[in-house]
Amino acid sequence: MLSSTRRRLLFLLLGLAIALRLWQIDRLPPGFHFDEAFEGLEAWHILTDPAYRPIFLLGNFGVPPLNAYANALMFGAVSWFGGSAGPMAMRLTAVVFGVIGVAVLYGLAHELRHVSNDRARPSLLFPLFAAATLALMRWHIHFSRMGIEPILVPLLWSAATALFLHGRRTGRWLSFVGSGGVLAAAMYTYQGAWIIPFLMIPTLLWLSVR
Repeated sequence: MLSSTRRRLLFLLLGLAIALRLWQIDRLPPGFHFDEAFEGLEAWHILTDPAYRPIFLLGNFGVPPLNAYANALMFGAVSWFGGSAGPMAMRLTAVVFGVIGVAVLYGLAHELRHVSNDRARPSLLFPLFAAATLALMRWHIHFSRMGIEPILVPLLWSAATALFLHGRRTGRWLSFVGSGGVLAAAMYTYQGAWIIPFLMIPTLLWLSVR
C-alpha cells in the first residue's frame, strides 16, 4: 500500500505530467503532421461508418489501428460534450496515454522492488524516481502532444511487464491474463511495439535463473 506521503507525491507528479503535456497544446507543436492527418481521417471513418472496422490501416505505408480506434472514441467523447473532432482531440488522446504511461511505470517500478532480494532492493522512492524520469523526459513529453501512436509503446511495455510480475508475486491469474492481453494489443499499436512480446523471453529466462 502507498503511504500517504508517497501517495501525495505521486499525485503531484501526475499533476506535473498533465501540466507539461497540456501547456499550449493548441499551439505546440505547431502545425499538423501528415501522420496525424492520416490517422485522424481514419478515426473519423471508423466513428462515422459502422461497417468500417479495419485490423490494419493500409494507407501511409501501413499502420496498426489501435491509435485510430482510440482517437475515434475521443472524437465521439468530445463531440458529446459539445467539442469538435480534430487535431486538438487527437492530441488529448496522446496526453491521456502519456499520463497513464507515467502512472503505469510507477507500478512497474513498485513490482521490480519485490523482485530484488532484501540486500539489493531499491529504495521506497525508486518508483517515484522512475515515474518522474518518464514524466520529464523530452521524448515522452513530445509524443504525448502528438496524435500518433509511438506514445503507446512505453505504456504497453510497462503494463505487460508490471502485470506479469504482479501475477508472479501474488499468484493472481487475472494479472497473467491482463499481461497477455496487453502483449497482444502491442501487435496492433506501432511497428516498434512488435518487439515487446519478444522482450518477455529474456525476462522469463532471468526470473527462471534466479
